[in-house]
Amino acid sequence: MYKKSLLLFVGVVVCAMGTSFVIKGAIGASAWDALSQSISGVTSLKIGTVSMIINISCVVAQLIIVRPKSLITYILQIAIAVIFGSVLNFFLYQVLGQIEVTNLVVRTIAVVMGTIIAAFAVSFVMSLDFVGFPLESLCKVLSKNSKLGFGRIRQLADVISMAIVLIITFALGNELTLGVGTIIGVVLFGPLIDLFTSSIHPKIHKALSIQIN
Repeated sequence: MYKKSLLLFVGVVVCAMGTSFVIKGAIGASAWDALSQSISGVTSLKIGTVSMIINISCVVAQLIIVRPKSLITYILQIAIAVIFGSVLNFFLYQVLGQIEVTNLVVRTIAVVMGTIIAAFAVSFVMSLDFVGFPLESLCKVLSKNSKLGFGRIRQLADVISMAIVLIITFALGNELTLGVGTIIGVVLFGPLIDLFTSSIHPKIHKALSIQIN
């Protein structure tokens, strides 16, 4: 469990790094990240801090629905939320904060690169078969307690996120955080996760299983 927790930490850090590149590209983030970015735009909170709060809310929702006897999985999910948000803030505001990117091609490259990195990290975390990200974990719980499949509920979460982003944008005059980058994420993210999970990570998972066991 100790080794898996360490590898989980690495995966979450890498995912946050990828997300920071996507947001820094400033041509539109994924629906879920755009939600954090939009809320950040109308509050004094940093994007990673908003992400932290939203993800912890997903864990609380799971606790209300499931009411588990053991809390270890949910404590680890909260740890994921805190680590992800903290690392996102660090890279976005400290590492990349002083870098100004105006060229559209460079911005697009940053978004594509960030999407690839994030997809790799998510599939890596999934390959550990240990603890998932809060949003996906909540979607799994909702799927088990409804007639809807996981994919449909996860898609619905993106739709709701985009709706809230649009409301914040037009009602409060906030900058639109959806755009070309959002489309890039929709096109690339899912297939990349399938690619990494099916071709690369079975071998990695086998090696990790040997080490962990």
